[in-house]
Amino acid sequence: MAEVTQRLSEERKPVLLVGGFPEGHFSKSTLQLANETYRIDKRRLEAWTVVARAIYDYERSLAASSARTKLSLCRPGRTLPQRGPFNEF
Repeated sequence: MAEVTQRLSEERKPVLLVGGFPEGHFSKSTLQLANETYRIDKRRLEAWTVVARAIYDYERSLAASSARTKLSLCRPGRTLPQRGPFNEF
């Protein structure tokens, strides 16, 4: 998963699709839209497990590529105060 999230952190607008199907896979038309596909485990994993791992590793990739990562919880075009509980860690 670290390799996948490292590649995502290098993209301007990363997208990660996680299959959560009881049986089957993504359709061929959906797979054709992807630049790359990965299988992160030989076993079937719960979708929430994959998403949690992806978020964790993605955050680590961002932190590794930047001395300090800031997250903002606001709509585009709005700004948060310089100091506050949501934008400084």
